[in-house]
Amino acid sequence: MASGFATLAGGTITIVTNLQTVVSATVSLKTSSTPGDDPVALSIDFGGAILAGSILVSAWKTDGTDPTLTPSTSSTAVVSWLAFGS
Repeated sequence: MASGFATLAGGTITIVTNLQTVVSATVSLKTSSTPGDDPVALSIDFGGAILAGSILVSAWKTDGTDPTLTPSTSSTAVVSWLAFGS
């Protein structure tokens, strides 16, 4: 198991977990206040084309009136992550 915090870089970040293989992972926004429109949601990917032992975090935003999610541009939001593997 590995965990930590990371700051988004333009709405995405690849986190090196120091695990050889990631088999499960989760991520959430680390905030003490109500999230705004950017970001409003997070998604993760691992395995396949993602560097072994890493997770790719993508953030999503809305424009405040249209609920359609578009890629976030945040470079200040902090995420908390937790990964399981070997």
